[in-house]
Order: sequence, then C-alpha cells, then structure tokens
Amino acid sequence: MGTLQSARRMIGNFIGGTQQTGVASPPPTPSAAPTQGQPITINVPSPQPISVGTMTPEQLRARRMHQIENASIGKSLHVRFFLALVKCWLFIGPPWYVLLTTSEVGWALSRHSFNWADQTSVNFYSGALFIELGMMFSTFFLAYLRHLQAESEGQNQTVNTAVTGLVVIWVILALVSAFGQFYYLFNASSTVTGASPDPFHVAFVVTRVFAFSVVDFATAFYLSRIQTSLDELMAANRKKGNYYVEMSTVDAELMRKETDAAIQVEQAQADLNDKRQKNNLSNRILAIAVDAALREVENKFNPQQLPPSSNTQQTSPNDVP
Repeated sequence: MGTLQSARRMIGNFIGGTQQTGVASPPPTPSAAPTQGQPITINVPSPQPISVGTMTPEQLRARRMHQIENASIGKSLHVRFFLALVKCWLFIGPPWYVLLTTSEVGWALSRHSFNWADQTSVNFYSGALFIELGMMFSTFFLAYLRHLQAESEGQNQTVNTAVTGLVVIWVILALVSAFGQFYYLFNASSTVTGASPDPFHVAFVVTRVFAFSVVDFATAFYLSRIQTSLDELMAANRKKGNYYVEMSTVDAELMRKETDAAIQVEQAQADLNDKRQKNNLSNRILAIAVDAALREVENKFNPQQLPPSSNTQQTSPNDVP
C-alpha cells in the first residue's frame, strides 16, 4: 500500500508541477505595534499617469488652450529684428538714393560741382533733384497701386490703368537716372585719374548703375509691403484657429489609438488567462485519471503480492548477529 501511494504522489507532483490545491496557507504573522515616537510608514499607491485616453473633454480642451496660447506663434526674434531694420531702411533708403544720384546727374549736366553762389549750378542740380524725386515718388505710388490692385484682384480698371502708366513713367525716369550716373562715373574717373576707362572699369560701372536702380525699385516695390501690427494679429489668430482644429483632430486620433492599444492588451491578457485555466484544468483531469487508475490497481491486487520496493531491505533471522 505504501508503494502505490508513493507512486501516485510522484505522478501527481509531476503533472501538477509546483501547484498545490487545497493547501491552506499559514496565517500572516501580525506586525509588532509601533512604539511611542517611532514613525509610521504608510504605503500610498502612486497616482495613475494622466494621458489623452484618461482625460475628459473639458481637460483636453484646457490642455489645447494652454499649449496653443502659451506657444510662440508670431515671428521669431531674428525675423522681428530684420523687419525693424527694413522699416528703418524704408525711411533712409529712398532719400539716400535721391541724394547720391542727384549729385551725379547734376554734375553730368553742369560738369561742375555744386556751388550755391553759381545760379547755373543751382539750376542744374535742382533739375537733377526734380528728376530723382519724381522717380522716388513714382516708385512708391507704383508699389502702393500694385497693393490696391492685388486687394481688388485686378477687377478695378482705374487702378490697372494707373499701374500701367506708372510703370512706363518709372522706366523712363530710371533710364534718365541711369544715363546720368553712367556719364558721371566715366567722366569723373577720367578727370581724376587722367586715364581712359578699361573694360573691367566699364563693367563695374554698368553693374553699379544697374544695382542702384534695382535696389531703389526693390526698396519701394517689395520691401514696402510689410504687414501692419493689426495684420500680424489677424494672421496669428488665423494660425491659432487652424492649430485648434488640427490639435483636436490629433487628440481624437490619440484617444482612438490609446483605446485600441488598451483593448489589445486586455484581449491578450484574457487569452493568456484562458490558456492558463485550460492548462490547469487538463492537469487536474489527468491527475484525477491517474489517481483513479492507481486506486483501481490497489483494489484488484493484493499489496502483499507486489514486488518489494528497492529501497526496502529484506532481512532474515539468520542475519541477526
């Protein structure tokens, strides 16, 4: 009988592993009461991290407002610095151009430097100033009318006609100014050095006159289109509105993905628990079947007819000393 029970116990342990069913665990040892003056340690569970999936719609809205309103949507410091310089240049550049080109065109007309005591010199330089001022103002109004033309999307025929006329006037005045600069630069250099200009000098003079005209045109035609503070505020508000819509879409997508991930984890955990229960059930069934088979063997056979265990030593009376 002892041999069958040992075999049944070994087979049950092999099938069931270390799992023990029906074994009562010993009661926990009560901790000693803290003495007077001893600090009491209380284990507080850590708070659950806040994510998009656990936030309420009101919390998500407050989060979007905080992120967008505290973000720097306007222009960067680098851009603001250079825009401030451009605004200063819009005041300095055109008068500077007029001052330089007036002296050159006036010398080209009179072949002499400016002299307040000479009425002829005053007349020549005044005429050159008149030409250059006309070019500066025509360039400014050309840019201004082009701005109105863009706002009306080309539907205002009066503005379109004015723009065409001003373009023709600007080209004529630019050619006159350029011709005066050419004449001054070639003759003044020859007068100072006494040598005829070489090809490199001619190329440099052409480049210099062309650059003057282009800079003047760009200053009044392109650089003058700087947004006002109100336009910048409106543009920033439009960006904020777009960001609110896009961020709400991103929040909704994050909620869906986080929920899908949580569902996948729960499904995987449920599948694992189901497999573990099925495995435990099959082990219990196999253990019960083996136990029933061993009991059947015990009922059919006499325990004395079974072969002795190898661990049991057979002793005879003759072996006794």
